[in-house]
Amino acid sequence: MMRQRGSQLPAWTGKEIRTLVRIYPTGGAKACMPDLPGRSLSAIYTTAQIMGITRIGVHRGRKAVAR
Repeated sequence: MMRQRGSQLPAWTGKEIRTLVRIYPTGGAKACMPDLPGRSLSAIYTTAQIMGITRIGVHRGRKAVAR
């Protein structure tokens, strides 16, 4: 489980982390929200960033466009 210093929220469970790893790379934080009730968009984004989980096909904050 992952807990940030000073956090008042419960630590992330293994199931939540697996969900983040499965969905975040292709769907981003918003796509994770239905499967992570109780976690804010900011919490999802921050946890993915801390864990080094990145979006596939996104470069410098913009979605890549196939040409």
